[in-house]
Amino acid sequence: SRATLGTLLGRAVDVIAYPFSNQSRVVRQLAKKAGYRCAVRGKGRMNWRRTDPFGLRRIKPDGSTTVSDLKWILTRERYFRL
Repeated sequence: SRATLGTLLGRAVDVIAYPFSNQSRVVRQLAKKAGYRCAVRGKGRMNWRRTDPFGLRRIKPDGSTTVSDLKWILTRERYFRL
């Protein structure tokens, strides 16, 4: 549970990541009700002001991702995706 994680880590846990991006509107509502501030899912896309804070997307760089690679990913997401 959120409280158990907080005890183990020695600090409040206020963000959650959905395992394997498994989430739905109901799951997002439950995360909010549990007291989380926001939640992330594994869809590698850009977030916008209208993005649900409990359905934030994350771009997953890995150990081989360079700053130039990340810049291209962000540029592509911002200007070339509809």
